[in-house]
Amino acid sequence: MGVGLFSKLRVMSVVFSTWGKIEKLLKSEKEKSGMKLSVNAIVQALMLVMQGLNQASGLLPEKGKFWAMVAMSAIQGIVAVMAHFVNPDGTTAKVAYIAPSK
Repeated sequence: MGVGLFSKLRVMSVVFSTWGKIEKLLKSEKEKSGMKLSVNAIVQALMLVMQGLNQASGLLPEKGKFWAMVAMSAIQGIVAVMAHFVNPDGTTAKVAYIAPSK
């Protein structure tokens, strides 16, 4: 059973809307001091869920699923690289990380 054009457009609008929100969050966090661990975890978890929905749903044709997977993987990779250069509290990785005492 085919999926209608409206459904496909709705999914794409949700993906772009979500990416816009993630982009704003990343920019605001980076302006503060760097990407915090929580931002990385949220983005990675969201992309993981979206990857699963992409493969499990019939909203996109096979070629569309492939390109959606490529785009989401690229987002995950970019966020992972950005997170690699900062400590969990958002400070640069050039500075030694000292965990807050509990």
